Amino acid sequence: MDTQMFLVILGALLGGVATATLGWLDAKTAEPFALRKFGMSVIRAGIAAAALALAAPGISPILAFLIGAGADTLGKTGQSILMKK
Repeated sequence: MDTQMFLVILGALLGGVATATLGWLDAKTAEPFALRKFGMSVIRAGIAAAALALAAPGISPILAFLIGAGADTLGKTGQSILMKK
């Protein structure tokens, strides 16, 4: 694995983890830390990282960070929509 692909994977993972952490630290929600929810965010970020590494290994790590964060956010929204039905 080359350095660029590693940085893309790392950027996408960190984007998802940053989104999960900021969501938990949100002042509006006073719920305790839930490892299950955090773990699902890490899994969604891992899927986004794997997809980016295979589909677009030459993108910028900053763009990978943003895509990882977006994949986590969209994954949470999609999961909540599916769970309501």
